Amino acid sequence: MCMLLLVNARDLYGYDAMKTMQSYFPEVDGANLYAVLRRLSKDLLVTTYTKKSESGPERKYYSITQHGKERLVKLCNDWAAIDNLLRDFGYLELILN
Repeated sequence: MCMLLLVNARDLYGYDAMKTMQSYFPEVDGANLYAVLRRLSKDLLVTTYTKKSESGPERKYYSITQHGKERLVKLCNDWAAIDNLLRDFGYLELILN
């Protein structure tokens, strides 16, 4: 879900995506990130294209597809439902006390 949120905001190349994800989740490494990107591509949630870099070789960019946007909406709705359920069950009070 996080990777779809990132590529929904803007097209990203792999290293840029990794640095962004590591700023939130320091344990993310390249192998795991690229595995997620390959899976999103295989599932047609993102598409790829190459673009010349100003400072080196071409970069492979990832862009969300319409199917990816639809899946992202569903995932966000599911997340909101889980959040509401946890709130109803008093989870926030449990972790805040």
